[in-house]
Amino acid sequence: MLLVYYRLYITYPLAVGFLFDLDQSNVHRDIQKIEGLVRQCVPIPQKTYNITKRLKTPEEVE
Repeated sequence: MLLVYYRLYITYPLAVGFLFDLDQSNVHRDIQKIEGLVRQCVPIPQKTYNITKRLKTPEEVE
């Protein structure tokens, strides 16, 4: 499940709700636990969340 999530970077509901038939809250909890264990053995890059700026004018869009 963790490998599918990292490789495809899909949402929890799609990844587990559909593919693994699990509840979203269980998936989040399981991924957090497994991710910590895997991180001890294999270097995993940190997730980055870019803060986006809302464009307000047509000139900014261009």
